[in-house]
Amino acid sequence: MINEDFFYIQFEIRSSNNHPVIMSGVLKQFDVKKLSKENPSLFVKSFYADAFFVPDLFNGYNKMLNQCLGKEKTDEYLRKNPFAAQKIINNLNKKSLEKTINLVTGEIVYISITKVSAVFWGVDKNNGGISTSSNEFDIFEIDEIKKCYVPFEVKCYTRPKRKEILE
Repeated sequence: MINEDFFYIQFEIRSSNNHPVIMSGVLKQFDVKKLSKENPSLFVKSFYADAFFVPDLFNGYNKMLNQCLGKEKTDEYLRKNPFAAQKIINNLNKKSLEKTINLVTGEIVYISITKVSAVFWGVDKNNGGISTSSNEFDIFEIDEIKKCYVPFEVKCYTRPKRKEILE
């Protein structure tokens, strides 16, 4: 387990031609200038060049708990914290700073940024517990993604100040 302070970033790439792409990651410093604005694929690659992938919490949190804790400890944890993933999602949404980027190809990227202090599991992207969703690009086709960080215990959520986001 990793106990760290990170920027937790969720982005949604919207286009009139395709379904939205929604993905998340954590990183120590968020520098908007490093993000490619050429197209969705290059945007995602540039983001994960500095960020660790965070799997879809809403759909895959329990699967990841089972993988990291084992079934017995997962059942015990979920009895004590039945809405753990939803609580994390709600708190991230409440404390996020919003940013919008227009890509050259016409897509709009909506970015939510939250500072968190948390305990994470760091796992390889090939871990069988990593759950992906149909709204994500295939993580196995993104060479920049090597590790995945899964939040376990988030101790603090903070809305970052604009000056903390390098632009």
